[in-house]
Amino acid sequence: MLRLYDIFLLSTMTVTYQICYSLVMNLVFAGGPCSGKSTSAMKLFTHYKETGVAVELVPEFARLYIAMKRLQNHNFALDDRDQLNIQKTQAAWEEAMDFSCGSSGVHIISDSWSVLALLYMTDHGKGIALTEAQVAAQRADLICYCKPIAPTGFLVNDPNRVHSYTQSLEIDYQVLSLIRSLGVPLENIITLDGSPQERHEQLLEAIQKKSLCP
Repeated sequence: MLRLYDIFLLSTMTVTYQICYSLVMNLVFAGGPCSGKSTSAMKLFTHYKETGVAVELVPEFARLYIAMKRLQNHNFALDDRDQLNIQKTQAAWEEAMDFSCGSSGVHIISDSWSVLALLYMTDHGKGIALTEAQVAAQRADLICYCKPIAPTGFLVNDPNRVHSYTQSLEIDYQVLSLIRSLGVPLENIITLDGSPQERHEQLLEAIQKKSLCP
C-alpha cells in the first residue's frame, strides 16, 4: 500500500528532514518452530527503533497461550479448538494494529503470523480457519519465511515450546505450500536463512527493494 510518511535522518552535526513516498510495510514472520522468527522480528524491531523509524510489534500469542495451558495442566496437548483460539486472537491483534497504524506511516511487524496456526490443525480445523487466513494474507506486504535452525550444543530452556527440532522440520515442509495456497505473490515472500545477522541483512535488502525511497 502506498502511503506518505516522514523520514528523519539524524547525524551528529545536522538534522535532515525528508518527505517521500514509500511502502510502509506490514511484515509478518512465518516458519515452523525453532526457525528464528522471534529473533529476526525482534532484531528488525530494534533496528527500526534505533534508527528512528516508526514501528509497532505484534507479539506471538501462542507462547502466552501455551504458558496459560501449562499453568492449568502441565501435561496438555493442543487440539483444533486451541489452534483456532490462537489464530483468532493473533489475527485480531494484527487487524487492530493494521487499522490503528495503517494510515499513519508506521511499520508493523508480526512476530508469528496468525496463518501459521493452520499448520497444526486437522483438515476440519483448516476448513474453519481458511477465510480468516485469506484475510490475513491480504494484509501482509512482506512475508518473511524463516528456515529451521539446527540446535547447537547449548541447551536453551524454552518451556513454552512444545515441538522438537525433528517435528519442526516436518512442519517446515508445509509452510511455503500453505502460504502459496492463499494466493500470495512470490515477490511478497522472502526466505531468510543463515545466522541471525545474515538473516537481518537479507531482510533489510528485501525491504529496501520494496521501498520507493533511495
